[in-house]
Amino acid sequence: MESPQYPFPKALEAFPTVRQSTLSRFDECGLASEFDRRWRANFSDAASGRGIIWHRAAAKLLREMATQREDHIEVDVALAILLETLRQDDVAVEDIVNIPMREIHDLSWMTKKFADETRWHIDHLVDIEERLSWTVRYPNPHGGQVERTITGQYDAVFAEGAELDRGIIIDWKTGWWLPPPSDISEAGFFQQRFYALLVMRNHPTLNSITLREFYPRYSQSREATLWRDQLDEIEEGISALVERFDRSYENDDWKPSPGAHCAYCPRPTKCPIFPTARRSGRIASMMEAGEVAAQVLVAEAAIKQNKEALKAWAGTHGPIPVRDAKANRVYGHRAYKRTERPTRAQMEQAIATGETLDQLYRESTATRFEIHVPKPDLEPEDPELLEALQRSIEQAQERRRNG
Repeated sequence: MESPQYPFPKALEAFPTVRQSTLSRFDECGLASEFDRRWRANFSDAASGRGIIWHRAAAKLLREMATQREDHIEVDVALAILLETLRQDDVAVEDIVNIPMREIHDLSWMTKKFADETRWHIDHLVDIEERLSWTVRYPNPHGGQVERTITGQYDAVFAEGAELDRGIIIDWKTGWWLPPPSDISEAGFFQQRFYALLVMRNHPTLNSITLREFYPRYSQSREATLWRDQLDEIEEGISALVERFDRSYENDDWKPSPGAHCAYCPRPTKCPIFPTARRSGRIASMMEAGEVAAQVLVAEAAIKQNKEALKAWAGTHGPIPVRDAKANRVYGHRAYKRTERPTRAQMEQAIATGETLDQLYRESTATRFEIHVPKPDLEPEDPELLEALQRSIEQAQERRRNG
């Protein structure tokens, strides 16, 4: 029996299983994923080392709580676990990471906050750092379908709900940026879908998966939920991503994509995208970040001074026309109305004197100095037009009086 013919045999041989981390990086930037494979395997920067140590320590903290059946952990116990984790005597030599003292300092107070400020439904803990796999398929031009195994390892999973049918995936985030309360990080968007597919396909009793990003610097979480009826669509998207990854590897053709991920690219000097075109990811070093910060301070000072000068001019001479794609805009003082609310003392006095509180809410007019489209003058300057408008109003009033 002949072996089946595959469109991308080199990719299948090099990657018999495709990890979540590989696909996540490829989803951000194809070229960066290739850079990672070639040049990041033998090093980890300070931020990566901090994240690796925290993930290992957090897993031990949860296991200790589960063993003791406690919803929290004492600070001294948590710090002892962190120090044990920092020694890294329980990991393979090739998995040891170097972590600077400044990052160890951060990890220490993050651990203290974790122990002192958070509580966990430890009875609902399902598993910690379990690696799951699933098979996705995409069309084979030679007939049939190509089957590809994807795999991922989550940080921890809890089950919630009356029927314990809601899976909660914990994802630790040790960075400084905290998303708005109603959002998750950009990386979380991919992780949410990938882990939802793996966990719900392997645990059919779960009807939903919530990715709960936990930020130990702030003892806060951000989360988003997916439901089982969304799985087919998610699986199709991931299978298409795997097919694009296989094609890129087979042809050694890696497309670059700019974005915030450029900031942690291992070979930014090899990227064909011009630095200023990388937008949010154009800063490649702490030195460059300091230079950009200094430029921002100078620019903000210049903006403040220029805006004060514009305000003074516009206050005397009127709005300043702005030349841009949107016609008729001006930079000047725009009038707006606002309602002044009474103070507590005014309300107490009104109640004592029998005055109506509604009378204390007064409408006033103020101005903002900003770019805007001026409202057209509603007063016609033509005397004949004014007279015709007045006659029209009088005729309308006469018709209403006559029924």
